[in-house]
Amino acid sequence: MSLELCAALADAGVFADIDRYFAASMVELGADANVALSSATVSAMHRAGHTCLPLSAAGRLIVEVVDGPFAGDGAEPSAEVRRIRLPTLSEWQETLAASPVVMNGAVDGPTLPLVLDANRLYLHRLFDAERRLAERLLALAARPAPHRLDGALRRVFSGNPEPEAVAAARAAMGQLCIVTGGPGTGKTTLAASLIALLADLGLAKPDRIGLATPTGKAAARLQEAVKTQLDAGDLRSRVPALADYEPSASTVHRLLTRPLRLDALIVDECSMVDLSLMTRLMDALPDACRLILLGDAEQLSSVEPGAVFSDLCNVGGGSPLTPCVVRLTRSHRFDPSKGIGRLADAVVHGDVDRALATLRDDGDEQTELRPLPDEQAFDQFATECAGQWAIHIAALRAGTADARPFPTRRVL
Repeated sequence: MSLELCAALADAGVFADIDRYFAASMVELGADANVALSSATVSAMHRAGHTCLPLSAAGRLIVEVVDGPFAGDGAEPSAEVRRIRLPTLSEWQETLAASPVVMNGAVDGPTLPLVLDANRLYLHRLFDAERRLAERLLALAARPAPHRLDGALRRVFSGNPEPEAVAAARAAMGQLCIVTGGPGTGKTTLAASLIALLADLGLAKPDRIGLATPTGKAAARLQEAVKTQLDAGDLRSRVPALADYEPSASTVHRLLTRPLRLDALIVDECSMVDLSLMTRLMDALPDACRLILLGDAEQLSSVEPGAVFSDLCNVGGGSPLTPCVVRLTRSHRFDPSKGIGRLADAVVHGDVDRALATLRDDGDEQTELRPLPDEQAFDQFATECAGQWAIHIAALRAGTADARPFPTRRVL
């Protein structure tokens, strides 16, 4: 019975072949039926973007835990497959503790394929990455570098800075600063100000301040935005060290192709950085380098396993990381009392009723609700939008398009 359940779940599309074969390899190494099922489940969780399988799932149906695509033959799993459950908690803990393929994460010993750490079951690679990342971040958070900021804050922020900016500036004086905020809350503006502050205080040479993002498009956007802020905000004249500074941003992957000789590193769009990539970045970071992470904790997490940025932004109040986290809440792009701002807040908080009420508010000109009249309407709408884009792209290629790079209509 060691692999029959895994095979049935794989045939039904709940597990993938790789999950089934991983379980089979664990059986060859001495795993029993419960550990084989656990192995396939943690592998499936990994494919879904999770770093571990919590033991709080004990006794639950596999189809609920994995939430698989059910792609076996185009049909949903049979009633028999839907009844397959994980072991009860006591049985599960006992069989995992005794298994020759499971190591205890709290005890040093030989490296094994699976790791049981408290009430979480990991693939060893992800457990190792998570532990290394946590150790490095905690080490950064434990090394504050207090400085008198009053004069520098007035120079950089040209007067009385907002409380959020002061909080971020003080966090940046340590070695770890984590800034989260929604669209239009001023993250990029703050990045330029933090560069100026570090340069003004002599904590980082401008040419040793790195800028990075997960994607090339985001890197180009960050580079241009920081340059615009430095120029438009007259920061260069207020901070002489920036007189000849030209920001240059790259992807995180490209950054990791060479040794990092940096005094500070600013990483934007951090919600897209997965566990493995963030761990590689932390391993490559010089010991004395300051790290500033920018992003939106409410955005979708990375495609690969690990919602690192969201987890960091939501640490408990007693965590050593808490003083390093700064939340930007005031939008400079949308009025929170009007349509787009109200709708965005409702979406972030999952409030369907408030979102619909905003769209149905006839007194607000920013948003409106247009019900589709029938099942064919969306296809017609999508075809119309695609046609508009095709015409505009052709005009761009021919050099006859106007200054607008794309049509103003967006389909999400």
